[in-house]
Amino acid sequence: MTNINNIKAGSLSEAMSAEQWKEVTSVQISGNINFSDWQFLGTLAQNKLAYIDLGNTEGLRMTADLNHIFYGSKALKKLVLPEGVTLIDEKCFEDCNQLEDIKLPDSLNNIGGYAFLRCGLKQIVMPNKLRRFGPRAFADCSNLEKVILPEQLEELGYCAFEECTSLLEIEIPKGVKVLPEETFMNCVNLKKVVLHEGLEEIKEGAFEYCTGLESISIPSTVKRISKRAFKGCSSLSSITIPEGITEIDIKTFEDCRSLKEISIPQTVTTIKKEAFRGCKCLRNITMPEGQKSKISTGFITRFGIRSIDDEAFRDCNDLKEITLPSTIANLGSYVFRDCSSLQIIHCKAVQPPFCLPKTFHWADNLEVIVPAQNKEAYKKAYGWCEVMSERVDEDEVNPSVTDLQNTMLAKAKINNLGSEIDSEEVNPSNGASFGDSCYKISNLDANTDCDEVNPSTGATFGGSSIKINNLYADSNDCDEVNPSGGASFSQSNSKINHLDVDDDNEDVNPSGGASFSNADNNIRNLNLDGDDDEVNPSGGASF
Repeated sequence: MTNINNIKAGSLSEAMSAEQWKEVTSVQISGNINFSDWQFLGTLAQNKLAYIDLGNTEGLRMTADLNHIFYGSKALKKLVLPEGVTLIDEKCFEDCNQLEDIKLPDSLNNIGGYAFLRCGLKQIVMPNKLRRFGPRAFADCSNLEKVILPEQLEELGYCAFEECTSLLEIEIPKGVKVLPEETFMNCVNLKKVVLHEGLEEIKEGAFEYCTGLESISIPSTVKRISKRAFKGCSSLSSITIPEGITEIDIKTFEDCRSLKEISIPQTVTTIKKEAFRGCKCLRNITMPEGQKSKISTGFITRFGIRSIDDEAFRDCNDLKEITLPSTIANLGSYVFRDCSSLQIIHCKAVQPPFCLPKTFHWADNLEVIVPAQNKEAYKKAYGWCEVMSERVDEDEVNPSVTDLQNTMLAKAKINNLGSEIDSEEVNPSNGASFGDSCYKISNLDANTDCDEVNPSTGATFGGSSIKINNLYADSNDCDEVNPSGGASFSQSNSKINHLDVDDDNEDVNPSGGASFSNADNNIRNLNLDGDDDEVNPSGGASF
Protein backbone atom coordinates (compact mmCIF):
# COMPACT_ATOMS: atom_id res chain seq x y z
CA MET A 1 0.00 0.00 0.00
CA THR A 2 1.41 3.42 -1.03
CA ASN A 3 0.47 6.27 1.35
CA ILE A 4 0.38 9.86 0.19
CA ASN A 5 -0.52 12.33 2.91
CA ASN A 6 -1.47 15.99 3.03
CA ILE A 7 -1.60 16.30 -0.71
CA LYS A 8 -2.48 19.68 -2.17
CA ALA A 9 -5.15 19.95 -4.78
CA GLY A 10 -3.79 19.44 -8.29
CA SER A 11 -0.40 18.06 -7.21
CA LEU A 12 -1.08 14.32 -6.94
CA SER A 13 0.86 13.42 -10.09
CA GLU A 14 3.93 15.13 -8.65
CA ALA A 15 3.97 13.10 -5.43
CA MET A 16 6.13 10.48 -7.17
CA SER A 17 7.93 10.08 -10.44
CA ALA A 18 6.05 8.77 -13.44
CA GLU A 19 8.03 5.52 -13.32
CA GLN A 20 7.11 5.00 -9.65
CA TRP A 21 3.41 5.67 -10.30
CA LYS A 22 3.39 3.01 -13.02
CA GLU A 23 4.24 0.35 -10.44
CA VAL A 24 1.68 1.38 -7.82
CA THR A 25 -1.12 -1.19 -7.31
CA SER A 26 -2.74 0.34 -4.20
CA VAL A 27 -2.80 3.83 -2.77
CA GLN A 28 -4.22 5.63 0.27
CA ILE A 29 -4.46 9.41 -0.03
CA SER A 30 -5.20 12.20 2.43
CA GLY A 31 -5.48 15.92 1.84
CA ASN A 32 -7.19 17.88 -0.92
CA ILE A 33 -7.75 16.66 -4.47
CA ASN A 34 -9.42 18.24 -7.47
CA PHE A 35 -10.55 17.39 -10.99
CA SER A 36 -7.04 16.92 -12.41
CA ASP A 37 -6.10 14.56 -9.56
CA TRP A 38 -9.23 12.53 -10.24
CA GLN A 39 -8.33 12.25 -13.93
CA PHE A 40 -4.83 11.12 -13.00
CA LEU A 41 -6.17 8.29 -10.82
CA GLY A 42 -8.49 7.21 -13.63
CA THR A 43 -5.53 6.88 -15.96
CA LEU A 44 -3.56 4.79 -13.45
CA ALA A 45 -6.53 2.46 -12.95
CA GLN A 46 -6.35 1.51 -16.61
CA ASN A 47 -3.00 -0.18 -15.92
CA LYS A 48 -2.02 -1.55 -12.48
CA LEU A 49 -3.78 0.56 -9.85
CA ALA A 50 -6.32 -1.83 -8.26
CA TYR A 51 -7.11 -0.28 -4.86
CA ILE A 52 -7.81 3.43 -4.21
CA ASP A 53 -8.67 4.76 -0.73
CA LEU A 54 -9.85 8.39 -0.80
CA GLY A 55 -11.63 8.23 2.57
CA ASN A 56 -9.48 10.97 4.10
CA THR A 57 -9.54 13.41 1.22
CA GLU A 58 -11.46 16.63 0.82
CA GLY A 59 -12.49 18.86 -2.04
CA LEU A 60 -13.65 16.10 -4.38
CA ARG A 61 -16.99 16.78 -6.05
CA MET A 62 -18.05 14.18 -8.62
CA THR A 63 -19.90 16.37 -11.11
CA ALA A 64 -20.88 15.82 -14.72
CA ASP A 65 -17.31 16.61 -15.70
CA LEU A 66 -16.20 13.41 -14.03
CA ASN A 67 -18.34 10.92 -15.95
CA HIS A 68 -16.40 8.25 -17.78
CA ILE A 69 -13.35 8.92 -15.56
CA PHE A 70 -12.98 5.20 -14.73
CA TYR A 71 -14.87 3.92 -17.81
CA GLY A 72 -13.54 0.52 -18.81
CA SER A 73 -10.90 0.36 -16.10
CA LYS A 74 -9.00 -2.90 -16.42
CA ALA A 75 -7.31 -2.91 -12.99
CA LEU A 76 -9.58 -1.23 -10.43
CA LYS A 77 -10.93 -3.73 -7.87
CA LYS A 78 -11.69 -1.69 -4.74
CA LEU A 79 -12.58 1.97 -4.15
CA VAL A 80 -13.30 4.03 -1.03
CA LEU A 81 -15.00 7.39 -1.70
CA PRO A 82 -14.81 10.33 0.75
CA GLU A 83 -17.63 12.06 2.59
CA GLY A 84 -18.97 15.09 0.80
CA VAL A 85 -19.59 13.31 -2.49
CA THR A 86 -23.30 13.66 -3.30
CA LEU A 87 -23.38 12.41 -6.89
CA ILE A 88 -21.87 9.58 -8.87
CA ASP A 89 -22.54 10.66 -12.41
CA GLU A 90 -23.58 8.72 -15.49
CA LYS A 91 -21.25 5.97 -16.70
CA CYS A 92 -18.63 6.85 -14.12
CA PHE A 93 -17.66 3.20 -13.50
CA GLU A 94 -19.20 1.58 -16.58
CA ASP A 95 -17.40 -1.58 -17.71
CA CYS A 96 -15.14 -1.70 -14.65
CA ASN A 97 -15.53 -5.45 -14.74
CA GLN A 98 -12.80 -6.00 -12.13
CA LEU A 99 -14.42 -3.66 -9.57
CA GLU A 100 -15.64 -5.95 -6.80
CA ASP A 101 -16.09 -3.59 -3.86
CA ILE A 102 -16.95 0.07 -3.42
CA LYS A 103 -17.63 2.02 -0.22
CA LEU A 104 -20.15 4.76 -0.84
CA PRO A 105 -20.18 7.84 1.44
CA ASP A 106 -23.16 8.71 3.63
CA SER A 107 -23.46 12.03 1.81
CA LEU A 108 -24.38 10.34 -1.50
CA ASN A 109 -27.96 11.06 -2.64
CA ASN A 110 -27.91 10.36 -6.38
CA ILE A 111 -26.39 7.73 -8.67
CA GLY A 112 -26.58 8.47 -12.39
CA GLY A 113 -27.65 6.14 -15.14
CA TYR A 114 -25.25 3.39 -16.26
CA ALA A 115 -22.95 4.38 -13.37
CA PHE A 116 -21.98 0.78 -12.55
CA LEU A 117 -23.10 -0.97 -15.75
CA ARG A 118 -21.24 -4.26 -16.24
CA CYS A 119 -19.16 -3.93 -13.09
CA GLY A 120 -17.75 -6.89 -11.17
CA LEU A 121 -19.45 -5.88 -7.88
CA LYS A 122 -20.39 -8.77 -5.57
CA GLN A 123 -22.39 -6.75 -3.08
CA ILE A 124 -23.30 -3.15 -2.43
CA VAL A 125 -24.70 -1.28 0.56
CA MET A 126 -26.28 2.01 -0.36
CA PRO A 127 -26.20 4.95 2.07
CA ASN A 128 -29.32 6.16 3.88
CA LYS A 129 -29.43 9.54 2.13
CA LEU A 130 -29.62 8.02 -1.34
CA ARG A 131 -32.94 9.03 -2.93
CA ARG A 132 -32.64 7.82 -6.50
CA PHE A 133 -30.48 6.09 -9.04
CA GLY A 134 -30.79 6.22 -12.79
CA PRO A 135 -31.51 3.73 -15.57
CA ARG A 136 -29.34 0.63 -15.82
CA ALA A 137 -27.29 1.88 -12.88
CA PHE A 138 -26.32 -1.68 -11.85
CA ALA A 139 -27.43 -3.60 -14.95
CA ASP A 140 -25.45 -6.63 -16.09
CA CYS A 141 -23.45 -6.85 -12.88
CA SER A 142 -23.35 -10.61 -13.24
CA ASN A 143 -21.45 -11.21 -9.95
CA LEU A 144 -23.76 -9.08 -7.79
CA GLU A 145 -25.31 -11.31 -5.11
CA LYS A 146 -26.50 -8.87 -2.47
CA VAL A 147 -27.94 -5.36 -2.58
CA ILE A 148 -29.14 -3.36 0.42
CA LEU A 149 -31.30 -0.42 -0.58
CA PRO A 150 -31.84 2.49 1.87
CA GLU A 151 -35.24 3.04 3.48
CA GLN A 152 -35.43 6.56 2.09
CA LEU A 153 -35.03 5.50 -1.54
CA GLU A 154 -37.77 6.98 -3.73
CA GLU A 155 -36.88 6.25 -7.34
CA LEU A 156 -35.24 3.49 -9.34
CA GLY A 157 -34.36 3.88 -13.01
CA TYR A 158 -35.56 1.41 -15.62
CA CYS A 159 -33.51 -1.78 -16.03
CA ALA A 160 -31.74 -0.91 -12.78
CA PHE A 161 -30.72 -4.53 -12.04
CA GLU A 162 -31.33 -6.15 -15.42
CA GLU A 163 -29.15 -9.22 -16.07
CA CYS A 164 -27.84 -9.36 -12.49
CA THR A 165 -27.79 -13.12 -12.83
CA SER A 166 -26.29 -13.84 -9.39
CA LEU A 167 -28.70 -11.68 -7.37
CA LEU A 168 -30.53 -13.88 -4.85
CA GLU A 169 -32.87 -11.56 -2.96
CA ILE A 170 -33.85 -7.92 -2.60
CA GLU A 171 -36.20 -5.72 -0.58
CA ILE A 172 -37.77 -2.68 -2.21
CA PRO A 173 -38.14 0.21 0.28
CA LYS A 174 -41.52 1.61 1.24
CA GLY A 175 -40.88 4.97 -0.42
CA VAL A 176 -40.72 3.49 -3.92
CA LYS A 177 -44.05 4.05 -5.70
CA VAL A 178 -43.20 2.62 -9.12
CA LEU A 179 -41.15 -0.42 -10.06
CA PRO A 180 -39.85 0.64 -13.49
CA GLU A 181 -39.59 -1.23 -16.78
CA GLU A 182 -37.45 -4.38 -16.72
CA THR A 183 -36.05 -3.60 -13.27
CA PHE A 184 -35.06 -7.22 -12.63
CA MET A 185 -35.32 -8.68 -16.13
CA ASN A 186 -33.28 -11.88 -16.53
CA CYS A 187 -32.27 -12.03 -12.87
CA VAL A 188 -32.46 -15.79 -13.21
CA ASN A 189 -31.41 -16.64 -9.64
CA LEU A 190 -33.60 -14.10 -7.87
CA LYS A 191 -35.68 -16.16 -5.44
CA LYS A 192 -36.99 -13.66 -2.90
CA VAL A 193 -38.46 -10.20 -3.46
CA VAL A 194 -40.08 -8.14 -0.70
CA LEU A 195 -42.49 -5.43 -1.83
CA HIS A 196 -44.10 -3.04 0.65
CA GLU A 197 -47.45 -1.31 0.92
CA GLY A 198 -47.21 2.00 -0.87
CA LEU A 199 -46.03 0.53 -4.16
CA GLU A 200 -48.55 1.57 -6.82
CA GLU A 201 -47.33 0.23 -10.15
CA ILE A 202 -45.26 -2.64 -11.53
CA LYS A 203 -44.18 -1.65 -15.01
CA GLU A 204 -43.51 -3.54 -18.19
CA GLY A 205 -41.23 -6.57 -17.86
CA ALA A 206 -40.22 -5.74 -14.27
CA PHE A 207 -39.62 -9.41 -13.39
CA GLU A 208 -39.47 -10.86 -16.90
CA TYR A 209 -37.56 -14.14 -17.05
CA CYS A 210 -36.81 -14.25 -13.35
CA THR A 211 -36.80 -18.02 -13.70
CA GLY A 212 -35.83 -18.69 -10.07
CA LEU A 213 -38.67 -16.65 -8.53
CA GLU A 214 -41.08 -19.06 -6.82
CA SER A 215 -43.57 -16.75 -5.13
CA ILE A 216 -44.24 -13.08 -4.60
CA SER A 217 -46.74 -11.07 -2.58
CA ILE A 218 -48.02 -7.99 -4.36
CA PRO A 219 -49.12 -5.16 -2.02
CA SER A 220 -52.77 -4.14 -1.95
CA THR A 221 -51.75 -0.62 -2.99
CA VAL A 222 -50.66 -1.78 -6.45
CA LYS A 223 -53.23 -0.59 -9.01
CA ARG A 224 -51.48 -1.52 -12.24
CA ILE A 225 -49.34 -4.42 -13.42
CA SER A 226 -48.09 -3.77 -16.95
CA LYS A 227 -47.44 -6.17 -19.81
CA ARG A 228 -44.82 -8.89 -19.48
CA ALA A 229 -44.34 -8.06 -15.80
CA PHE A 230 -43.87 -11.74 -14.87
CA LYS A 231 -43.40 -13.30 -18.31
CA GLY A 232 -41.18 -16.37 -18.28
CA CYS A 233 -41.08 -16.72 -14.49
CA SER A 234 -41.05 -20.46 -14.98
CA SER A 235 -40.73 -21.35 -11.26
CA LEU A 236 -43.49 -19.02 -10.08
CA SER A 237 -46.14 -21.22 -8.47
CA SER A 238 -48.00 -18.71 -6.32
CA ILE A 239 -49.01 -15.10 -6.75
CA THR A 240 -51.85 -12.97 -5.39
CA ILE A 241 -53.23 -10.20 -7.59
CA PRO A 242 -54.73 -7.45 -5.41
CA GLU A 243 -58.15 -5.88 -5.75
CA GLY A 244 -57.96 -2.59 -7.60
CA ILE A 245 -56.18 -4.02 -10.64
CA THR A 246 -58.48 -3.37 -13.63
CA GLU A 247 -56.75 -5.41 -16.33
CA ILE A 248 -54.36 -8.31 -16.75
CA ASP A 249 -52.08 -6.82 -19.37
CA ILE A 250 -50.53 -8.39 -22.49
CA LYS A 251 -48.30 -11.39 -21.70
CA THR A 252 -48.25 -10.53 -17.99
CA PHE A 253 -47.95 -14.18 -16.90
CA GLU A 254 -46.97 -15.81 -20.20
CA ASP A 255 -44.89 -18.97 -19.75
CA CYS A 256 -45.28 -19.08 -15.96
CA ARG A 257 -45.12 -22.84 -16.29
CA SER A 258 -45.34 -23.67 -12.59
CA LEU A 259 -48.37 -21.49 -11.85
CA LYS A 260 -51.17 -23.82 -10.76
CA GLU A 261 -53.96 -21.46 -9.80
CA ILE A 262 -54.91 -17.85 -10.15
CA SER A 263 -57.71 -15.75 -8.71
CA ILE A 264 -58.77 -12.81 -10.82
CA PRO A 265 -59.84 -9.80 -8.69
CA GLN A 266 -63.38 -8.48 -8.92
CA THR A 267 -62.06 -5.19 -10.24
CA VAL A 268 -60.56 -6.70 -13.41
CA THR A 269 -62.55 -5.95 -16.57
CA THR A 270 -60.13 -7.18 -19.25
CA ILE A 271 -57.72 -10.09 -19.64
CA LYS A 272 -55.50 -9.02 -22.50
CA LYS A 273 -53.73 -10.86 -25.28
CA GLU A 274 -51.65 -13.90 -24.24
CA ALA A 275 -51.92 -12.93 -20.57
CA PHE A 276 -51.66 -16.57 -19.40
CA ARG A 277 -50.36 -18.22 -22.55
CA GLY A 278 -48.11 -21.20 -21.89
CA CYS A 279 -49.08 -21.59 -18.21
CA LYS A 280 -48.92 -25.32 -18.68
CA CYS A 281 -49.72 -26.28 -15.07
CA LEU A 282 -52.58 -23.82 -14.60
CA ARG A 283 -55.57 -25.85 -13.41
CA ASN A 284 -57.76 -23.48 -11.48
CA ILE A 285 -58.85 -20.03 -12.66
CA THR A 286 -61.30 -18.13 -10.47
CA MET A 287 -63.25 -15.36 -12.17
CA PRO A 288 -65.67 -13.77 -9.69
CA GLU A 289 -68.87 -12.02 -10.57
CA GLY A 290 -68.75 -8.24 -10.91
CA GLN A 291 -68.51 -6.05 -7.85
CA LYS A 292 -71.46 -3.75 -7.26
CA SER A 293 -70.87 -0.14 -6.36
CA LYS A 294 -73.43 2.38 -5.16
CA ILE A 295 -73.70 5.69 -6.97
CA SER A 296 -76.27 8.47 -6.87
CA THR A 297 -78.62 6.65 -9.26
CA GLY A 298 -78.55 3.40 -7.35
CA PHE A 299 -76.61 0.14 -7.53
CA ILE A 300 -74.80 -0.73 -10.74
CA THR A 301 -72.31 -3.38 -11.73
CA ARG A 302 -69.12 -1.40 -11.87
CA PHE A 303 -66.59 -4.17 -12.25
CA GLY A 304 -66.45 -7.63 -13.73
CA ILE A 305 -64.58 -9.29 -16.58
CA ARG A 306 -66.02 -8.11 -19.88
CA SER A 307 -63.32 -9.06 -22.35
CA ILE A 308 -60.82 -11.90 -22.76
CA ASP A 309 -58.50 -11.14 -25.67
CA ASP A 310 -56.65 -13.26 -28.24
CA GLU A 311 -54.79 -16.35 -27.00
CA ALA A 312 -55.23 -15.35 -23.36
CA PHE A 313 -55.18 -18.98 -22.18
CA ARG A 314 -53.44 -20.64 -25.12
CA ASP A 315 -51.29 -23.69 -24.28
CA CYS A 316 -52.70 -24.05 -20.76
CA ASN A 317 -52.39 -27.82 -21.04
CA ASP A 318 -53.64 -28.76 -17.55
CA LEU A 319 -56.75 -26.58 -17.64
CA LYS A 320 -59.80 -28.85 -17.54
CA GLU A 321 -62.65 -26.53 -16.69
CA ILE A 322 -63.28 -22.81 -16.62
CA THR A 323 -66.23 -20.64 -15.62
CA LEU A 324 -66.82 -17.35 -17.41
CA PRO A 325 -68.76 -14.80 -15.33
CA SER A 326 -72.08 -13.27 -16.31
CA THR A 327 -70.33 -10.00 -17.20
CA ILE A 328 -68.32 -11.50 -20.06
CA ALA A 329 -69.12 -9.81 -23.39
CA ASN A 330 -66.17 -10.44 -25.74
CA LEU A 331 -63.86 -13.36 -26.49
CA GLY A 332 -60.94 -13.03 -28.91
CA SER A 333 -59.36 -15.51 -31.31
CA TYR A 334 -57.68 -18.71 -30.11
CA VAL A 335 -58.49 -17.93 -26.46
CA PHE A 336 -58.32 -21.63 -25.58
CA ARG A 337 -56.14 -22.91 -28.41
CA ASP A 338 -54.12 -26.03 -27.56
CA CYS A 339 -55.78 -26.36 -24.16
CA SER A 340 -55.58 -30.09 -24.67
CA SER A 341 -57.26 -31.04 -21.37
CA LEU A 342 -60.10 -28.50 -21.48
CA GLN A 343 -63.43 -30.31 -21.26
CA ILE A 344 -65.98 -27.90 -19.82
CA ILE A 345 -66.70 -24.20 -20.24
CA HIS A 346 -69.41 -22.70 -18.05
CA CYS A 347 -70.55 -19.39 -19.47
CA LYS A 348 -72.91 -17.51 -17.15
CA ALA A 349 -73.58 -14.63 -19.53
CA VAL A 350 -77.27 -14.46 -20.48
CA GLN A 351 -76.46 -12.96 -23.88
CA PRO A 352 -73.86 -14.90 -25.88
CA PRO A 353 -70.54 -13.06 -25.70
CA PHE A 354 -69.19 -11.87 -29.02
CA CYS A 355 -66.56 -14.27 -30.24
CA LEU A 356 -64.86 -15.42 -33.42
CA PRO A 357 -65.02 -18.80 -35.15
CA LYS A 358 -61.53 -19.64 -33.86
CA THR A 359 -62.13 -18.68 -30.25
CA PHE A 360 -62.33 -22.36 -29.28
CA HIS A 361 -59.96 -23.61 -31.98
CA TRP A 362 -58.16 -26.81 -31.01
CA ALA A 363 -60.21 -27.17 -27.83
CA ASP A 364 -61.42 -30.69 -28.66
CA ASN A 365 -64.21 -32.64 -26.93
CA LEU A 366 -65.54 -29.46 -25.38
CA GLU A 367 -68.77 -29.28 -23.40
CA VAL A 368 -70.30 -25.82 -23.22
CA ILE A 369 -72.79 -25.06 -20.44
CA VAL A 370 -74.85 -21.90 -20.88
CA PRO A 371 -77.92 -20.39 -19.17
CA ALA A 372 -80.90 -22.62 -19.96
CA GLN A 373 -83.21 -19.73 -20.73
CA ASN A 374 -81.02 -18.49 -23.56
CA LYS A 375 -79.52 -21.59 -25.13
CA GLU A 376 -81.29 -20.92 -28.42
CA ALA A 377 -79.46 -17.61 -28.71
CA TYR A 378 -76.13 -19.39 -28.15
CA LYS A 379 -76.97 -21.91 -30.87
CA LYS A 380 -77.38 -19.08 -33.35
CA ALA A 381 -74.51 -16.88 -32.13
CA TYR A 382 -71.44 -16.51 -34.30
CA GLY A 383 -68.62 -18.63 -32.95
CA TRP A 384 -70.73 -20.31 -30.28
CA CYS A 385 -72.85 -22.24 -32.77
CA GLU A 386 -69.67 -23.76 -34.15
CA VAL A 387 -68.44 -25.26 -30.92
CA MET A 388 -71.89 -26.27 -29.75
CA SER A 389 -72.75 -27.99 -33.03
CA GLU A 390 -69.51 -29.94 -32.90
CA ARG A 391 -70.12 -31.26 -29.44
CA VAL A 392 -70.14 -35.05 -29.19
CA ASP A 393 -73.03 -36.42 -27.14
CA GLU A 394 -73.99 -40.08 -26.96
CA ASP A 395 -77.47 -39.34 -25.64
CA GLU A 396 -80.46 -38.72 -27.93
CA VAL A 397 -82.22 -35.37 -27.92
CA ASN A 398 -79.67 -34.28 -25.32
CA PRO A 399 -81.72 -34.93 -22.20
CA SER A 400 -79.40 -32.67 -20.22
CA VAL A 401 -80.44 -29.55 -22.11
CA THR A 402 -83.73 -30.45 -23.81
CA ASP A 403 -86.37 -28.03 -22.63
CA LEU A 404 -89.98 -29.23 -22.64
CA GLN A 405 -91.35 -25.85 -21.63
CA ASN A 406 -94.26 -25.34 -19.26
CA THR A 407 -94.97 -29.03 -18.94
CA MET A 408 -97.09 -28.30 -15.91
CA LEU A 409 -99.44 -26.35 -18.20
CA ALA A 410 -99.45 -28.81 -21.06
CA LYS A 411 -100.31 -32.35 -21.93
CA ALA A 412 -97.35 -33.98 -23.55
CA LYS A 413 -96.88 -37.37 -25.08
CA ILE A 414 -93.64 -38.30 -26.80
CA ASN A 415 -93.60 -41.79 -28.20
CA ASN A 416 -90.27 -41.69 -29.93
CA LEU A 417 -87.43 -39.21 -30.15
CA GLY A 418 -84.96 -41.93 -30.90
CA SER A 419 -82.34 -43.18 -33.30
CA GLU A 420 -80.25 -46.27 -33.60
CA ILE A 421 -77.27 -45.51 -35.80
CA ASP A 422 -77.00 -41.82 -36.48
CA SER A 423 -74.71 -39.37 -34.68
CA GLU A 424 -76.95 -36.44 -33.92
CA GLU A 425 -80.72 -36.24 -33.55
CA VAL A 426 -83.23 -33.42 -33.08
CA ASN A 427 -80.47 -30.95 -32.34
CA PRO A 428 -78.66 -32.93 -29.65
CA SER A 429 -76.35 -30.01 -28.88
CA ASN A 430 -78.93 -27.40 -27.99
CA GLY A 431 -82.18 -29.26 -27.54
CA ALA A 432 -85.66 -29.18 -28.97
CA SER A 433 -88.16 -26.79 -27.40
CA PHE A 434 -91.88 -27.58 -27.27
CA GLY A 435 -93.76 -24.92 -25.32
CA ASP A 436 -97.21 -23.75 -24.24
CA SER A 437 -99.15 -26.50 -26.01
CA CYS A 438 -100.57 -30.01 -26.06
CA TYR A 439 -98.24 -32.43 -27.78
CA LYS A 440 -98.31 -35.77 -29.39
CA ILE A 441 -95.11 -36.76 -31.17
CA SER A 442 -95.27 -40.28 -32.46
CA ASN A 443 -91.98 -40.39 -34.24
CA LEU A 444 -88.98 -38.12 -34.77
CA ASP A 445 -86.83 -40.97 -35.87
CA ALA A 446 -83.80 -41.52 -38.08
CA ASN A 447 -81.96 -44.76 -38.67
CA THR A 448 -78.99 -44.16 -40.94
CA ASP A 449 -78.86 -40.45 -41.64
CA CYS A 450 -76.30 -37.97 -40.29
CA ASP A 451 -78.38 -35.04 -39.04
CA GLU A 452 -82.10 -34.74 -38.38
CA VAL A 453 -84.59 -31.91 -37.79
CA ASN A 454 -82.08 -29.12 -37.72
CA PRO A 455 -79.30 -30.43 -35.49
CA SER A 456 -77.64 -26.99 -35.44
CA THR A 457 -80.46 -24.78 -34.20
CA GLY A 458 -83.26 -27.06 -33.04
CA ALA A 459 -86.89 -27.60 -33.86
CA THR A 460 -89.34 -25.28 -32.12
CA PHE A 461 -93.04 -26.06 -31.86
CA GLY A 462 -94.70 -23.38 -29.76
CA GLY A 463 -98.04 -21.85 -28.89
CA SER A 464 -100.14 -24.55 -30.54
CA SER A 465 -101.78 -27.94 -30.48
CA ILE A 466 -99.42 -30.20 -32.36
CA LYS A 467 -99.61 -33.73 -33.62
CA ILE A 468 -96.61 -35.07 -35.52
CA ASN A 469 -96.95 -38.64 -36.64
CA ASN A 470 -93.73 -38.82 -38.56
CA LEU A 471 -90.75 -36.59 -39.32
CA TYR A 472 -88.85 -39.49 -40.68
CA ALA A 473 -85.84 -39.98 -42.91
CA ASP A 474 -83.97 -43.01 -44.04
CA SER A 475 -81.89 -44.39 -46.93
CA ASN A 476 -78.74 -42.49 -45.98
CA ASP A 477 -79.88 -38.95 -46.60
CA CYS A 478 -77.76 -36.35 -44.88
CA ASP A 479 -79.99 -33.39 -44.13
CA GLU A 480 -83.71 -33.21 -43.43
CA VAL A 481 -86.27 -30.51 -42.65
CA ASN A 482 -83.90 -27.59 -42.84
CA PRO A 483 -80.88 -28.67 -40.79
CA SER A 484 -79.49 -25.11 -40.83
CA GLY A 485 -82.46 -22.99 -39.93
CA GLY A 486 -84.91 -25.20 -38.10
CA ALA A 487 -88.55 -26.07 -38.60
CA SER A 488 -90.92 -23.74 -36.77
CA PHE A 489 -94.65 -24.47 -36.31
CA SER A 490 -96.15 -21.69 -34.22
CA GLN A 491 -99.46 -20.20 -33.12
CA SER A 492 -101.48 -22.78 -35.02
CA ASN A 493 -103.18 -26.13 -34.98
CA SER A 494 -100.80 -28.34 -36.91
CA LYS A 495 -101.07 -31.92 -37.98
CA ILE A 496 -98.23 -33.43 -39.96
CA ASN A 497 -98.80 -36.99 -40.94
CA HIS A 498 -95.74 -37.47 -43.07
CA LEU A 499 -92.62 -35.49 -44.02
CA ASP A 500 -90.79 -38.43 -45.51
CA VAL A 501 -87.89 -38.59 -47.93
CA ASP A 502 -86.35 -41.54 -49.73
CA ASP A 503 -82.96 -41.32 -51.45
CA ASP A 504 -83.05 -37.55 -51.92
CA ASN A 505 -80.37 -35.20 -50.67
CA GLU A 506 -82.30 -32.22 -49.36
CA ASP A 507 -85.93 -31.65 -48.54
CA VAL A 508 -88.38 -29.03 -47.27
CA ASN A 509 -86.05 -26.10 -47.64
CA PRO A 510 -82.86 -27.29 -45.99
CA SER A 511 -81.43 -23.76 -46.02
CA GLY A 512 -84.27 -21.58 -44.85
CA GLY A 513 -86.68 -23.78 -42.94
CA ALA A 514 -90.36 -24.56 -43.23
CA SER A 515 -92.60 -22.17 -41.32
CA PHE A 516 -96.31 -22.86 -40.71
CA SER A 517 -97.76 -20.00 -38.64
CA ASN A 518 -101.07 -18.40 -37.72
CA ALA A 519 -102.99 -21.10 -39.54
CA ASP A 520 -104.77 -24.41 -39.30
CA ASN A 521 -102.44 -26.78 -41.07
CA ASN A 522 -102.85 -30.35 -42.18
CA ILE A 523 -99.94 -31.76 -44.16
CA ARG A 524 -100.46 -35.38 -45.01
CA ASN A 525 -97.51 -35.96 -47.28
CA LEU A 526 -94.53 -34.04 -48.60
CA ASN A 527 -92.94 -37.13 -50.04
CA LEU A 528 -90.53 -37.41 -52.94
CA ASP A 529 -88.59 -40.21 -54.52
CA GLY A 530 -85.17 -39.62 -56.07
CA ASP A 531 -85.30 -35.84 -56.51
CA ASP A 532 -82.66 -33.44 -55.18
CA ASP A 533 -84.59 -30.46 -53.86
CA GLU A 534 -88.18 -30.02 -52.81
CA VAL A 535 -90.58 -27.31 -51.64
CA ASN A 536 -88.34 -24.33 -52.31
CA PRO A 537 -85.03 -25.61 -50.93
CA SER A 538 -83.48 -22.12 -51.02
CA GLY A 539 -86.16 -19.97 -49.50
CA GLY A 540 -88.36 -22.21 -47.42
CA ALA A 541 -92.01 -23.10 -47.54
CA SER A 542 -94.21 -20.68 -45.67
CA PHE A 543 -97.89 -21.21 -44.91
